[in-house]
Amino acid sequence: MRASRSWRITYTGRGGHASRPWSALNAADATVLAQTAVGLLRQQLRDGIRVHHMVREAGAAVNVIADHAVVDCMIRCDTIAEVDEVWERVRPCFDAGAVATGTGVEYVPLPSVYREFRHDPDLAPLFQKNAEAVGRTFPDYPDKMFGSTDMGNVSLRIPGIHPMLSFDLPPEAGNHTAAFAAAAGGPEGDRFVRDAGLAMALTFADVARSEPVRTRLLTRSTETDAVSGN
Repeated sequence: MRASRSWRITYTGRGGHASRPWSALNAADATVLAQTAVGLLRQQLRDGIRVHHMVREAGAAVNVIADHAVVDCMIRCDTIAEVDEVWERVRPCFDAGAVATGTGVEYVPLPSVYREFRHDPDLAPLFQKNAEAVGRTFPDYPDKMFGSTDMGNVSLRIPGIHPMLSFDLPPEAGNHTAAFAAAAGGPEGDRFVRDAGLAMALTFADVARSEPVRTRLLTRSTETDAVSGN
């Protein structure tokens, strides 16, 4: 699971009718220029870094030049520190849209800050052992998971894991697709829930029976609270 942070970018221009475009400042054009700049920047970024963006608003009528446009941007990296470093390169791309069109630009950080995930070295192999006992396998997939979750924030405070299991999908399908939804709602999805729930419950039982693991987990939680001042 990756670290991620998001921003909302708002361009403010000057509206006008398409019959007199010279009197307007086109906020929608600013989004086009910004997206082009981000696209060119991607070739200079390290493998695994993701810069997502989408235009939320960019005008309301085809014959009216937009005086307002809104873009959401998310950056994913291995750590939140790296996310912030990449933002220092991405932000000028959005600045460029404003400079080229003569519009104003405002940046607002969004509250969805997901930090990198720290898998506990005892809990993860325990879960794998229990999942394998109910018939699951853990091949080394070439495509790694690029999702982000607020559980990453939790894992930096207390021991945790975020195990992943799979079910059969067409080769071209992935998360957030109609094929994924259909599979999740069918027998494969039901088996996934049963297997994952049982493996997690067995992992809890293993921890409860292992005094060394239980002591280490409690010690780590206490040390984290002491460092954070809680």
